[in-house]
Amino acid sequence: MRTTKAGGRGQGLDGRRTMIFIGESDALMEAFTLARKAGVIPVEEPDPDLLCVVADEDVLDGAGLPLEADVLRQARALGVPCLDPCQAHALLASAVHRAPLTTR
Repeated sequence: MRTTKAGGRGQGLDGRRTMIFIGESDALMEAFTLARKAGVIPVEEPDPDLLCVVADEDVLDGAGLPLEADVLRQARALGVPCLDPCQAHALLASAVHRAPLTTR
């Protein structure tokens, strides 16, 4: 999986539920799986409503494909956070495992 394709917007994490995933690592695939459990919709094009971009370390370090670098550049220009898979995993794990608040 280099970049995932799909579309859509809606409510979710921080009122946003779209993310871009770039890379092929096992860690990225784990983050992708957690994202889907949290109701995140993977998209391909950066826009200001993205929750974030999740990219493998090599892509974040500039060693990815030119198209991947372009997606990161566009996302950063829009002020969208670009996370590595470990950072995304921490963000998504808290969203997936958050228990609803109850009052007594």
